[in-house]
Amino acid sequence: QVPPEISIKDVSGFDRAAYGSGGVSGYSVSALFVIQGTTFFDFYCGLQSCTEKASVDAANLVVGRLPS
Repeated sequence: QVPPEISIKDVSGFDRAAYGSGGVSGYSVSALFVIQGTTFFDFYCGLQSCTEKASVDAANLVVGRLPS
């Protein structure tokens, strides 16, 4: 269940990915969820949200290190 204050959008460049960000109870939060092949991982930033670009850049670094 995602609060309505959090916006979620699909992110290209991965098999499946979505980025969400927003403010809840005075805190800004963000998360990026990624499925690449058979690997799933996520990045969560609480108290101060991470930008979509920073999250995607970090995810690309992780994907680049996955075994082929």
